[in-house]
Amino acid sequence: MINLILSKINNYFYKFYEVGEYEIIDSTLQVKGEYFKGQYIRIEGSTLNDGVHLVTKVDNDIITVSDLTTEGFEGTISSLAIPKDVLSVIPRLEQFNNDNKPSNIVSESFGTYSYSMKQESTWWDAFKGELMQYRKMYDNKRGVKYVK
Repeated sequence: MINLILSKINNYFYKFYEVGEYEIIDSTLQVKGEYFKGQYIRIEGSTLNDGVHLVTKVDNDIITVSDLTTEGFEGTISSLAIPKDVLSVIPRLEQFNNDNKPSNIVSESFGTYSYSMKQESTWWDAFKGELMQYRKMYDNKRGVKYVK
């Protein structure tokens, strides 16, 4: 869900990024920058793990990240500082999606009986008011600190 939201608003809230060769083993990887438990990172350039992931454990320069598949890759890891207001949308968005399953039937009629369903709104229609303040026109990676 977080990938969907950040992609839609074109804002990943970059704090810093690092580039290099990485080895993911048992959802852990060695990094150069300072990361914190509960923080999100974005992986780019991998074959199996591109996207936004939650840091679940930090041990010096080794971080454990949720839902990673073992692989080696050359790419970018970005530290994200996503505001709590944006993160608070996730559980409500999941509930919205559960409550608003798409239907193939919009209207039906049998003789004198007729029934029309309300046109469904999308998650973006429902949460646009909250998220638009964070939307960026361009990728906001320019000017972000690079960790060597």
